[in-house]
Amino acid sequence: LERVLNLPEDSLTKEIKLTQDLMQLFVQYQIPSDLLSFDGTDQATGTEIVAASNSERLEAVRNHVKAINEIIQAAKNAEVEERRMQERYAHPLLESNA
Repeated sequence: LERVLNLPEDSLTKEIKLTQDLMQLFVQYQIPSDLLSFDGTDQATGTEIVAASNSERLEAVRNHVKAINEIIQAAKNAEVEERRMQERYAHPLLESNA
């Protein structure tokens, strides 16, 4: 997993939650590894990070996971809201009586 994410060997050993999140994104949501891996650039400035430390690499992957999870959550929320709107449209009298 570390090799796929461009992380040093054993860097995920103590990162249980991050490893679980990564596996969920890979397996359940089929997110490609290139969207989650350390790519050598600072996301805030767009500049290249030269000789990044292990913690910087891990933090970059953590930030990518967080961003993808936020996108997934936003999509889920939009889907729930859309379903509510469909129910309101299909049964307009139920809402006014409640």
